[in-house]
Amino acid sequence: MSSITRTLFLIVLCLLCTSYSKAVTYYAVVTGNWNSLTTWTTVACGSFIVPASLPAATDDVIVCNGVGLTCNINTTVNSLTVNTNAIFQNGGGSTTNRSVTITSTLTVLNGGTLVQHSFLNPTTTLFAGTEFFSPTSLVRVNNWFSNTMPLISSVSSNFGHVNLNFNTGATWWNNQDLGVTRLVQGDLTIGVTCQTFLDNSTNNVSISLGGNLQVDGKIRIKESNAGSVQFSVVGNGLLNASGRFTGISNGSNNFIFNINNLTTVAGSIYDGILNGVGNTTINVNGVFISSGDFYGINAPTILNNGVPTLTINSLSYSNGVFMASNAHNSNGLATVSILSHATINFTNATNKINLIGLASLSGIKTSTRLLFTVGGNLSISGVSTCEFKTSESSGEETTIVNGTFTSTAAKTIFNGSLDETNGHKVNITLGGLLMSGGVVWFSENASDSTLLTVNGTVQLSGGVAILKSSTGRALFTVNGLFTQNLVSSVFYLHGYDQLSQTSAANDTIELTVNGDFIQSGGILYFDDFDSPSLQQININGPIYTISNSASMLRAGSGTSLNFSRINFNFQGLQITFEI
Repeated sequence: MSSITRTLFLIVLCLLCTSYSKAVTYYAVVTGNWNSLTTWTTVACGSFIVPASLPAATDDVIVCNGVGLTCNINTTVNSLTVNTNAIFQNGGGSTTNRSVTITSTLTVLNGGTLVQHSFLNPTTTLFAGTEFFSPTSLVRVNNWFSNTMPLISSVSSNFGHVNLNFNTGATWWNNQDLGVTRLVQGDLTIGVTCQTFLDNSTNNVSISLGGNLQVDGKIRIKESNAGSVQFSVVGNGLLNASGRFTGISNGSNNFIFNINNLTTVAGSIYDGILNGVGNTTINVNGVFISSGDFYGINAPTILNNGVPTLTINSLSYSNGVFMASNAHNSNGLATVSILSHATINFTNATNKINLIGLASLSGIKTSTRLLFTVGGNLSISGVSTCEFKTSESSGEETTIVNGTFTSTAAKTIFNGSLDETNGHKVNITLGGLLMSGGVVWFSENASDSTLLTVNGTVQLSGGVAILKSSTGRALFTVNGLFTQNLVSSVFYLHGYDQLSQTSAANDTIELTVNGDFIQSGGILYFDDFDSPSLQQININGPIYTISNSASMLRAGSGTSLNFSRINFNFQGLQITFEI
């Protein structure tokens, strides 16, 4: 064989060997940049033998446990695997215009993290192949190609944890179908600078998060369209100071929300429906720690809206505005149910709770009825000027507290619209009543009937309790012990309103005690006005005691031209006192 022939043969052999050589597996074993040889080995994780070259287009890359790899160049590989506790950052620092292109498979294992920091089109680079994200992996998006491109574009896998941290500026990031066609099996976190929506179609959508929800920025589940939404969080929810969650924004259908525990931090806002039309059903199966603003429906400029149904296992409120409905509605029923205890502690003068917060719109009255139930105790305390108010509507309200209603401070107002013409029927049933401070109006506006029943003990040891302001019949029935025992306690059968104005009563107002009646302190006013109607106390129990500094008065100092009565009815004995 001639030397020329031999040389040609060797060249062809080399080319053949190159063409059929196997791809090399590169291991990132040291935290560092892609373009540094000292980051790599071709032996195995745990080996620190520096290779002769960087990974090439046919090679496979594995990021080893505990290693952070940053792609700071434009490159192509066959596959990339991010191991447990490893981090792969695609584009980092000043290299946001750099990306790896993966032609075969991108895999992020449980506990591994993928950080998308490149603004190059991921469809033709990072997600050019096939993806697999394990259920407890994390995908964090710090940068993205376009506000109009959803994260799931060209992604073939469900996600584990997702952190959307893309700074969208004044615009909203369209993440259509995230959670629908591509599930989030773990936590969903919305970063401070991110604002995104998950659906703007006319379809009904159902989204379930497998983990927790944390909102530091803004998220809308459905944006500006019809279609109902069911959004469920298997874990817990946290709205931090700059966070805003909206179920349906500017839409026209119903919203259902289910979560385990929910915490809203001061400064955050929760809107079930924002400036849209529909009913909301909100279920917090554990504890709701409420320090931000909360609205079941927040649409104060839209006539004839839906109604909220709130079911909360336990409520702990300390700050913000809390409204089940800040919307106009005609004749619907708003339901607020606290299955165990509700603890209200106002911490700021701007705090308020108003379960139905809109009296009228364009001269048309809101007539939503209210059913408010507490399975355990209801306690109200905090800043004296703050208000817990049931309803601004003209619709009838019913309140049931199976445990004890305790007032130590602040104002509690039933039937208390600032529009006096929105007065309505009131039905209140309490397991017990304990007042040591604050002011409570059990029916502040005009009402054709107010029925207050306490099935246990009434203890008035401070504060001001007013059974009825304005006009209408009122009956207060105590099926246990009634005691008023401290000088600081004041109780009016008929008294002044929330604006400190007095007016005449026009119907019978009475207190019936079916247990013992003991007054050892404080003042019981039958009326603070020279009213034409009768106020009376019916004592049906075996013991009546008035002692120490206790007193009963009418018209503040007993100047009324009318009389009030005390009727004693026990075992057939009837005695009446008139004062």
